Amino acid sequence: MVVSASMYSGLYAGAYDEQEEGHPRLPYDVLYSVFSYVDFDTLKMLSSLSSVCRKCTAHRLWRSFTISVDKGLTGGIAIHGASHLLRMVKLIRDEVRAEHIQVLRIRIYAPIDNAAGDWGLKGRINSLYDAIQGLSALYCLQLDTVVHREEFAHGLMGRSFAPGLEMCIFNVSSLPVEGLDDIFEGMRGLRSLRWTNDHYKRRTIQEVQPLAKPLPSLNELVVYGAQYAALMRGSPVSHLTVHSLNPSHSSMLLAHIQASTSPLVHLQLDFGLTQVVKPLPVFRDLLQHLSSLLYLEIMVDPWPDGSNEGVQCLAYLATLPKVEEFVWKGASCYWQKHICSVANTSGFTNLQHGTFLYRVDNRSLVREDGLAVLKDLYLCS
Repeated sequence: MVVSASMYSGLYAGAYDEQEEGHPRLPYDVLYSVFSYVDFDTLKMLSSLSSVCRKCTAHRLWRSFTISVDKGLTGGIAIHGASHLLRMVKLIRDEVRAEHIQVLRIRIYAPIDNAAGDWGLKGRINSLYDAIQGLSALYCLQLDTVVHREEFAHGLMGRSFAPGLEMCIFNVSSLPVEGLDDIFEGMRGLRSLRWTNDHYKRRTIQEVQPLAKPLPSLNELVVYGAQYAALMRGSPVSHLTVHSLNPSHSSMLLAHIQASTSPLVHLQLDFGLTQVVKPLPVFRDLLQHLSSLLYLEIMVDPWPDGSNEGVQCLAYLATLPKVEEFVWKGASCYWQKHICSVANTSGFTNLQHGTFLYRVDNRSLVREDGLAVLKDLYLCS
């Protein structure tokens, strides 16, 4: 919807009559409907026309909110970081329109002063979580911290957030936390969890205990390392992404997948810094056993052209009966043609579409008259 400058005054006059003590001429539901078609910049402009327009635009303008403490704002000075965080806490705690926040992003990229007393680091983190607990419409909570990770993890323990909270994206460290049940006890309605806590420091985690009370609605899980796939045990996870997978952990990952209460249909894997390790165990000990997969995405450097190991690994994939879409980031031209050939002869019987990305050799695989063919894929830079 395009709203011209001349329409602003008309909309203002139709929505608000100063002679009627601030009561709108148009019903609120009509204004809400009109404003639902307006782009964000226009919406901001309309919100300044009157208190009525401000009220009718708040549900969209405040739907997504970001709290950011970074060095650009604080200069890296911890006391400035604490002051800025406190201002943001007061805003979402005291501002009436904050009740419309559905997506809240918290980015802590600069240190926060750890003063003594109730307003030390722990106190400031608790005040932030206290304010978040008051957001009744919250649907997605994202916590991205470069500093104070362990403190932010401890602050989550025992917290209960809005009953409609369905998605959490965390990168806080879980190392000092005795089990993760204390963190997720108050988030029983989660459908999507992205637990990326060890991405930056790449700490070695030997074992992660599964939740004693599995999340009953968890459908999507994104983790770094096979160990954290333990969070899917007992939950109906059908979509799984594992970054920085160590191929030697393939059997562990399979055990976690098999302990889910729902068949896995969507899987994304990359090997991160472990790409120097041969990925054969991933194909032999994991992928060939996932007969329910419909979508598979892998990120792995290609084998040398004609490599026996490469042929063997792809032979495992070719037996999967249901895979409809296959994405391989790192597939050289040779292996692209190999997969196409196999799809036309002995395997990949259900494959309908493939995407192969390798430097400038980017191609897609499609079916034409029942035959698999490769076509150049042009990507926008």
